[in-house]
Amino acid sequence: GNDHAATAVTYHKLALLYAGMNQLDKAETYEKNSMDLFWKNFGDASPASGSVTSSLAHIYELKQKNTEAFSMYANDDRIQQKILNRNFSFMSGEEKEKFIASVNIYGDMFHSFALTFGEKDNKAWGMAYDHALRDKGMLFRSDARMRQVVTTSRDTSLASLYETWNR
Repeated sequence: GNDHAATAVTYHKLALLYAGMNQLDKAETYEKNSMDLFWKNFGDASPASGSVTSSLAHIYELKQKNTEAFSMYANDDRIQQKILNRNFSFMSGEEKEKFIASVNIYGDMFHSFALTFGEKDNKAWGMAYDHALRDKGMLFRSDARMRQVVTTSRDTSLASLYETWNR
């Protein structure tokens, strides 16, 4: 039906197609519809919701609607933060690095936007800086905490498993 997640995917792909054809009004309409359906079906903390939010931000950027683009990039940043908070503590160090790399394409899109828009509104530069620090800090804190737990434990099997993970 019209509220199904598959419909959201179709809308998203149509938005990307129209954006590629520089028919940005149509792209915006389809991406908004896609975003509404993804949020309705999966909530605001799913990778799909983040993807369409970032895509809508890019469409706004192409239309030179920089305030709207910044707002959408900020929403995407909140979504990525929720996803990281929910999943990060359960991942190994390598999984964490791969996860951050998988969502960094959207961060890279924002950083590119922030380089130009930041001249008009330095909040964009601040958010880009905070984003980079957050990701690096999460990896560092997580790894340091795990190392502390393992080194203070008397469990030799845990220490062995930790050594295996870090090879």
